[in-house]
Amino acid sequence: MAQSLQDSQDPEVFLRSSLDALSAHIAILDATGRIIVVNAAWRAFGQANGLELPDDGLGADYLQACDSAADPLGRRVACGLREMLAGNRPYLYEEYPCHSPDQRRWFALRATSFEQAGERRLVLAHENITLRKLAEVALKESEGRLHRMVEQLPAGAAYAENGRLSLNAAAEEITGYSRSELTTTEDWFRRLYGDQAQAARDRYATARAEGFPEALVERITRRDGSPRSVEFAGHVFAGHVEGEHEVWLLRDITERIALEERLRHAQKMEAIGQLTGGIAHDFNNILMAVIGNLEMLEPELARDRQRLLLGQALEAAETGGKLTGQLLAFARKQALNPQILDLNALILDLGEILRRTLGERIKVRLFLDPDLRRARADPAQVQNALLNLALNARDSMPGGGLLTIETKNAVLEDCDLQGEEDARPGAYVEVTLRDTGAGMPPAIAERAFEPFFTTKELGAGTGLGLSMVYGFLQQSGGLARLDSAPGVGTAVSLYLPVSDPGEAAALQASDVAAPQAEPGETILIVEDDPRVRRVTVGRLEQLGYRVHEAESADTALALLEDGVPADLLFTDVVMPGGSSGWDLARAALGQRPNLKVLFTSGYPDDSIGESEVLGRSSGLLRKPYKLATLAQELRKALES
Repeated sequence: MAQSLQDSQDPEVFLRSSLDALSAHIAILDATGRIIVVNAAWRAFGQANGLELPDDGLGADYLQACDSAADPLGRRVACGLREMLAGNRPYLYEEYPCHSPDQRRWFALRATSFEQAGERRLVLAHENITLRKLAEVALKESEGRLHRMVEQLPAGAAYAENGRLSLNAAAEEITGYSRSELTTTEDWFRRLYGDQAQAARDRYATARAEGFPEALVERITRRDGSPRSVEFAGHVFAGHVEGEHEVWLLRDITERIALEERLRHAQKMEAIGQLTGGIAHDFNNILMAVIGNLEMLEPELARDRQRLLLGQALEAAETGGKLTGQLLAFARKQALNPQILDLNALILDLGEILRRTLGERIKVRLFLDPDLRRARADPAQVQNALLNLALNARDSMPGGGLLTIETKNAVLEDCDLQGEEDARPGAYVEVTLRDTGAGMPPAIAERAFEPFFTTKELGAGTGLGLSMVYGFLQQSGGLARLDSAPGVGTAVSLYLPVSDPGEAAALQASDVAAPQAEPGETILIVEDDPRVRRVTVGRLEQLGYRVHEAESADTALALLEDGVPADLLFTDVVMPGGSSGWDLARAALGQRPNLKVLFTSGYPDDSIGESEVLGRSSGLLRKPYKLATLAQELRKALES
């Protein structure tokens, strides 16, 4: 058992033994600054470093040695120790390097004082802190590397500690605020969320309590006032000294969200287009049966009253055909007649019509680019589109207002067409109609191009006007854009593709009387819908043709193989069973190379070029059609 201090024969011996047991290099100075006691560690250090001190330095003037040192540290230590001997300083602490050629070392000096026999004494303890200093240097270098890495991150990063906040450069860019403006988490919520700060704090507190299980999507306001969508991911970890610390990672996803929204809208519009196209196809077949039977009935009627009623029925059926045309316009499946188009001239020609249609309370101003390039589009459809937009503008300004029509050349790059799946970068002719009406909130504006969507009263509109414009532009290789805000008005911009240099305008055939069949001419008709087939057979016979009918491609080919006479194959394009009209025509021409071909379809698309695979120019007759149109196309095909 260790001997206690009271049992020690000599207290000085006990004190020296205690000092020798310590690893620090300890010396005791008297009131004059001379060394009176050293421990074993002090003596060993001197011997290890080649210091030849008589009596291990006992009696040496420590203060004078410090004063003689070459570096300022020695003089600073001497000054501090003199203050302690004078009773003006309670303690002294200094860290200093003590490097040798083959080793880097650091020491810490701690000095305290005590009274003995009425005199002040100083206890000096030199402790080797090399391991701690090396760890501090390594930590500082690691922190420096981490700081440089965080600064170079493309994502925003913030470090939160006890309410204090520090940002990297990317976070400054995302928020628009400098680090000096967002120094606390309270700054973050107050500046970025404004009057929504408390709700944001609540969402943050809930996510933090759960350990940030998933990223939050937050809507912030940048310093310049612009709203941004930011993906916010947090991580909480325990600090070594105080509390918990957090790291926030931020990504500006504003453009990604906008792109996703445009893509969803485009997909929705495409789905609606496919649906409306299918409805139009079926409706065209119904109209074919109605119009065909009415036309064949007309010669049988003797009374004027009966003929009048039949004429009204035909007019109603033709109106239904126009409705399917509107549906097909939205579905981008209508038959177009693109021509080289001077858009400025077309607008000037419409000027008087617009003024009469819009009324005196609507002023029209034109800003037409004199250097406008020629567009390539169907002029009738462009006129319809402009009239539709003008009428919409009129309806949005019941008390009067201003309609501005502006044309200019435009070049759209890939970055301008994000979310526009079918649009291609390049040169366009742009025409914008801008009104000063009530405008539309975002929820209404994003649905404006949908068919049958309307904000008008029941019976005041079909909701097909803007959808026709949208579909026509898409089918023509252009695009339509709408910008609207409540209280500001609405602007709709149409982008039409420019024409190729030297491109000629398409020629349109003029209407002529319905020609009759030549003696003996025979037609093989292929139509899967029995109602349409019966009507078409009756019309062909009315025109003087001999007719053979088939409900499918297989039946038609079997008839040809059996030697049934046929001068012309009149076939629907879309048929059940997997074989299209194009497939049937190829197989039929393989049997009879001189056979003429005329196609028809109630579901028109842009595949009219398919007829070129037949090695000849074959016509395509769009349903529903009148008897005169059928007769003309038959003659054209037979005489080609």
